[in-house]
This record gives sequence, structure tokens and C-alpha cells, in this order.
Amino acid sequence: MLTHPRRCWCSGLALFLALAAPPALAQFEQAIQQVRDAIVTVETPDGTGAGFVVNSDGYVLTNQHVVGKATEISVKLRSGEKLKATVARTGEDSDLCLLKVERKHLPAVQFAPSAQLKQGADVAAVGAPLGLENTLTKGVLSSTAREVDGKRYIQIDAALNPGNSGGPVINADGCVVGVATSVAKEAQGIGLAIPSDDVTAFLDAAGVSYALALSQGTEPAPGTPPSESPSPESAVAPSPAPVPEATPLAPPAPAPAAGPALWLLLILSATVALVVALVTAAVVATRVVRQPALTAPAPHTAPGAPAPAPSEARATAPASSQVQTPAEDLSDIDIELK
Repeated sequence: MLTHPRRCWCSGLALFLALAAPPALAQFEQAIQQVRDAIVTVETPDGTGAGFVVNSDGYVLTNQHVVGKATEISVKLRSGEKLKATVARTGEDSDLCLLKVERKHLPAVQFAPSAQLKQGADVAAVGAPLGLENTLTKGVLSSTAREVDGKRYIQIDAALNPGNSGGPVINADGCVVGVATSVAKEAQGIGLAIPSDDVTAFLDAAGVSYALALSQGTEPAPGTPPSESPSPESAVAPSPAPVPEATPLAPPAPAPAAGPALWLLLILSATVALVVALVTAAVVATRVVRQPALTAPAPHTAPGAPAPAPSEARATAPASSQVQTPAEDLSDIDIELK
């Protein structure tokens, strides 16, 4: 059974596009990979909470109410290692606390401006609810500006439980847009987080550098080497110098090697061409009919007259019967595939 060439081509093209298209990634599958190594669990004699590294030199941010007045504080890394921490700066009004651990080269988070957040954007909270460390709960940004007791918050509907306090609220790019701080007790899906703009202002006042997303550079801390905190001027790429006319053009880059999908498309195209050629040859063969040779009619004789001799019959045959009729010319016949 032969398949229509157009259907073969469409099927081959659909298969090629399906193989060439990259697989779709889950929205927060990559986002959590960027921040989970920087998220820690803050432990005190009074309980536990969450926090995250804001500077690779050992600065950890959490909520003030997580630490309270504790003098014994430890930070538990994702690897399970516990480090002793001290309070570097507190903010009673902002409910933020900056801790310091004696460890260098820690993975740190990146901040995104909370002023650019849009209502309905996807967000997720990461922390240790009920002691379950490195737990992610996903939701949306319910409100970009919510004021409670004179303080600014962003409202999210991601599930927050005891142990989420001090943990980061991230966007789909894996950047911190807030710090989870409280949840409505008599409602569901109403959580509050401190906006990232207020968090970075707190770090500025503490003189601690941090990373900003969207090519905004970092805020340097006092005494920080320039290599660790690039200036705004260095974040802007210089304009390329004009190329002189005498400069020879670079040779073109070699074409990329054909992948499995391209070879499959070429094989399908060759198969379709072969099928079309076979169908065309079959139709042409059925249309060509050979013309049968004409025979001379028998001569007319009167009733009762003797039949002429064979030699005489051949003699009386018209001259036109001696000529062979040429074969029918099929060059003008249109052949249509059905």
C-alpha cells in the first residue's frame, strides 16, 4: 500500500521538529538548584528557623525573632555540617538579623529588586517547616505592597509553617525577592515576606556586600577587594572599536555537524522521492498501449464466383495495406498521480 507523498513529508517534518525542540523544563526545577546550597537552618536553644548566605565570607541572614536573645546560635549547612554563629547586626524594626560564621567561600544567593515584582508572578518559599530542611512550597505573589502595623510586606500564598521564618522567597529565576517572616493564623494561604529592597537596604547599612541580578553589580563592603565587588562602570560593557577597512575578514565558522534528527529528515526525503518515482513509472507503463498490426481485408466476390487464388488476392490488395501504421505518440498525454 502506497502512502501519499504529502503525508510522508508532513509526518517527517513533524517528527523532525519534535526531535529538534528542546524539552520543556519545570518552572522552579532550575531555580531551586541555584539557591539550595546557600540555604541554611538556624538553630537556637529556643527553636529552629531558616536563613541563607548573602556573602561568601560567611554572612547569613535570618529573622530577628528566630534568634531572639539567644547567645548560643549554630548554622547548619545543607551538607549537615554545623557552624557556630555570632550576631553581626540586628534590626528590631525590620525583623532582620545578620549572623557571621567563620567559613570562607560559601555559596551565596542573588537578589532581585522587589520594586519590579508583578502581582500574580510565580514565587516559592524555601525553609525548614516543622524541621523538614530544604523544603520548597510554591505559590503566587498575591500582593506587591501590603502594610501591616506600619511595616511593608509582600503577600504570597505559598504555604508557610513554623521553621520557614528567615528563609528566602525566590522567583522563577532563582533570585531572592523577599524573606518569609509571618503567616496569618486564622486564614489559609496568606503569608508575609520582607521585600528584598528592604533587605538590601539593611545589608547596605551593615556594610556587607551582596549580589544583584539583572546585571546590577554588587554593593561593596568596606575593605572588600574590587575583584569581589565590581563597580557599576565595570558592569557596563564598553562599545566595540570600529574595524578598519584593511582588516581581513575572519573565515566563516564551520557548519555544525548534522545531528540524528537531520539524518532522519534526509532519509525520509529520499524515501519519499523513491516512492514518487516508482508510482510515476507504474502509471506511465499502464498508459502505454501497443497498436496492433493491420491485416488486409478479404476481396469481395460475387455469389457463385470462384474464389481468387492467393496470389491474386495478394495482387488485388490495396497498396495502402502494405504500409505499417506508426505507433501512437504518447508524448502529449498528461499523467496524473492519484
